[in-house]
Amino acid sequence: MYFRYKEKRFKLDHLQKERQGRLERVQDALKQHMQRDKQIGEIEKCRERINLLKMALTAAKEKKRKSKEIFDKKKRENYLRVVKGRKHEEKKKRIYSYIETVRMSNEEKKELCLQKKRQLAAERKIQVQRLVEFIFQVEEVALISESDSMAVSTVSALRDASHTAYVRGQWVYTDGSGEAQYRIVEPTLPCSGDYSAYNLWVAASQENGGNPDNSLRNPGHRISAGLCYASQMTAILSHILDIRLPRKQPYSEFCTNEITERQFKHSVASLNQNILYLCFSQSVPNPERLDPRNTLQNIVVLLSCPLLGRNSNFEIDKDLMASIEDSIIFQEEDSDTGGMEDEMINDWEQVSEDVTYVTDVPARSGYSSTLSNIQTMSYPGQPPEQLTASGFVTSAATSFIESLYQYIFYIETHSFLDVYIGTMWQLSYMPFVDKENILQMFFPPKVFAVAFPLAIGVIGLLVIGLFTSVTMSQRKGVNVSKKS
Repeated sequence: MYFRYKEKRFKLDHLQKERQGRLERVQDALKQHMQRDKQIGEIEKCRERINLLKMALTAAKEKKRKSKEIFDKKKRENYLRVVKGRKHEEKKKRIYSYIETVRMSNEEKKELCLQKKRQLAAERKIQVQRLVEFIFQVEEVALISESDSMAVSTVSALRDASHTAYVRGQWVYTDGSGEAQYRIVEPTLPCSGDYSAYNLWVAASQENGGNPDNSLRNPGHRISAGLCYASQMTAILSHILDIRLPRKQPYSEFCTNEITERQFKHSVASLNQNILYLCFSQSVPNPERLDPRNTLQNIVVLLSCPLLGRNSNFEIDKDLMASIEDSIIFQEEDSDTGGMEDEMINDWEQVSEDVTYVTDVPARSGYSSTLSNIQTMSYPGQPPEQLTASGFVTSAATSFIESLYQYIFYIETHSFLDVYIGTMWQLSYMPFVDKENILQMFFPPKVFAVAFPLAIGVIGLLVIGLFTSVTMSQRKGVNVSKKS
């Protein structure tokens, strides 16, 4: 069927309007649904936001609670710190007050200590002056010029001849009285420090068959006595001044003529080193006056020191000390014995391990007869390894009696030395005496080292013998009772 265009056009418009109306109705219906969905979505978002806010609020509350706990804890700690700070402040004030008090006290003590040091130095100086005045007078000896007629006189010729000795294949003049000298007590020592006259005297005495010149003016006696006095004075000065010497100062080696030339030089060098050390310890104002070889001149310089008695830090002239130290080391290296330094330090004689005791003391009639009788009673013809208990007791008793006799003879021959020491040191010098050297004077080291162990051994052997005899008698009694 054919329609006209107009009808078709009208129908199209009608359908378009109907379609448009339905679209509007559908849109109105969808619009409400869309608004509802939108509102539902917004509500969900609001709920989620509310939940998040609740969680955030809970976290904030928890954080606030923890912060409050921390705050309270910090507050308590701060309060305690404040309280402790106040206590520390008070304590600091007390410490400052105590420090100030101690500082003032230390200053007073320091001043008091300096005052005591000055008093001690003055007292030491007085003690040294008394020592020099009453015991060890040290002075320079003025040279006495002789006339020409005296030089050619018979007396001068005899004096020169008496001081001339034939030593080691040549004639040697041993008199040193013509040179400048220093006197200590009575003996004199040359200012040059040349003590070779002592060695020449020892050599001459050995070449003369052990018969030396024992005159009082003998240079050997004079030098040994002067060095012995100087050594004693040095030891006592070290005690008075409270100075520890770099080397031991035993003076017994100057009292014998059995010392070798090397040992004598070593002892003199040690003495000079100790004297120089004392001079440096007292801050001698003119160190150029010191001579490492001149013994008594250095002592005179020490005694004239204005700061005598001080005890504080000091400096040592290394050149002077090194010159003496090198000589000592050189002598020690050249020593044949190798143990001279230990002997000088200990100042004790070495006791041999041999049982036999040999004495050089001349025997007297009473003691010699007793010793000969005892020796004839002891193990004749019997080797030492086969000795019985009685033989050991007899040998020990013999050695003990010999040692006792030597000690008695020593005391009798040294009575003057005993009186000298006992009298002089009662003048208030006893606190400064070298106890070791005094004991060595009264009790010889060899006698003491041998007699005391032997006495103990004799007592022990007697006790053992008594115990053995008692035991044997008891056994014999038991055997007799069994047989009966």
